Amino acid sequence: MPIHSITYALHASAVDDIEAINSAMKWLIDDLEPIQSYRQRSHHGADMQVYEIRLMRSGMARQALARLGPKVLSQISKTLQTKIDKNRVLHVRLSLDALVRGQVALSLKSGSIIKIRAKLRVHSNEDPVEIGLALIEAAIERAERMGWPEKPLNSVIVNGHD
Repeated sequence: MPIHSITYALHASAVDDIEAINSAMKWLIDDLEPIQSYRQRSHHGADMQVYEIRLMRSGMARQALARLGPKVLSQISKTLQTKIDKNRVLHVRLSLDALVRGQVALSLKSGSIIKIRAKLRVHSNEDPVEIGLALIEAAIERAERMGWPEKPLNSVIVNGHD
């Protein structure tokens, strides 16, 4: 399939619920790989936690992409041309706030985000957008077949909303 790898990255501040973020990320990727995390200082000097998950095998990357679910994948496909850069990397931003509530949703302009970078496998004579569309269509079919994204076992409730 036309994907090399997929990487998830996010930054959390000292006031974020680290346990909820860890649980949400494990649920999203079905705990396929361990979450790497480290502390660093933000541009303004505040402590923050950086999380990164790298799925370097094609099969795991395809599964992780499909776990976003048909709704989100369909939304991505509508603007796919603007989400693939010159290095043939598909860029997607998910809402971290929605994820800790047990939902997968593309990010709006505000709020915390999870950056997803999927490296597409595109040969010189192929169109990256066509390859990306084929990948998304296959992921939608797999997500529908598997019932992804399934509800998390312990949905985290944020601000009194479920």
